[in-house]
Amino acid sequence: MKYQFDTPYGPMAVESSDGAIIRLHFPDYIPDDFVSDSHPDALMQQTRDEVVAYLNKEIRAFSVPIDAQGTAFMQQAWQMLCDIPYGEVMSYGEVAKAMGCPGGARAVGMACRNNPIPLIIPCHRVLSQDGKLTGFFGGGLTLKQRLLDLERGDYRQGQGELF
Repeated sequence: MKYQFDTPYGPMAVESSDGAIIRLHFPDYIPDDFVSDSHPDALMQQTRDEVVAYLNKEIRAFSVPIDAQGTAFMQQAWQMLCDIPYGEVMSYGEVAKAMGCPGGARAVGMACRNNPIPLIIPCHRVLSQDGKLTGFFGGGLTLKQRLLDLERGDYRQGQGELF
């Protein structure tokens, strides 16, 4: 199922299969050929509600079931990203080390780049070793900074666009 919905910051889109979210698209990154189903199921409605609540700072974590497809390493990295607390960050190297793979920073970066469910799998919480913004397939570095600001409480709703 595919569903496009409005958020306080613009349209987003989500895809599901077999009762789990498999892809999330940010505004300006929704594929041109994306066609939303006209009657969203309960999972799509729950996802919409949770994304909107997150962007409104009403929740800090997601409970929708997800099924991100990738290698075993990617799966492990994505799980590690989900364990990074709201408002906190880790470096790619720190994530790799926590996974038991010191020296695997580039591989963690590749897992972030291939994350099909950004925001729910919070790859925006991963920075370079020196604390600089890098990467972020889900919507660009400006969006990454804005999401970090939102989580840290530095972003005031109503003052510009998040996306």
